[in-house]
Amino acid sequence: MRDIPISQELTTNLLKLKENSQCPLVFHTRSGKPIYQMLEMCKRIAVRAGIPREEAWLHKWRATFCVELLREGVDLPSIQAMMGHKDMETTARYCAPMKKMALRERLDKVNSFNLKRNGLIGGNGAAAAA
Repeated sequence: MRDIPISQELTTNLLKLKENSQCPLVFHTRSGKPIYQMLEMCKRIAVRAGIPREEAWLHKWRATFCVELLREGVDLPSIQAMMGHKDMETTARYCAPMKKMALRERLDKVNSFNLKRNGLIGGNGAAAAA
């Protein structure tokens, strides 16, 4: 078992839910039984959000959370701790798509700079007249 840090706001909201419920579970049916259809529920939500059903699985949300943390500037050791990964290699694998996007953006800037320097595009990015 591991501890996962959550925000104070989420903690407060979960405690309120628990206070107002007769059931010890956070997510439960009306009769207080566990919900076993979380994947199906996530797929329906994903479809409403425009995500293809076959691309929606529970672990994907974990990966998305990991990438969003990296985008917000959270350092890799902190992400590793929040994700509960034993080694940095696992965390780095989750963050690989983000790193590829960042590298692509940097490469595009370098290419744009080279084109401007060589007079192939104007200062606003428009191609120079031949």
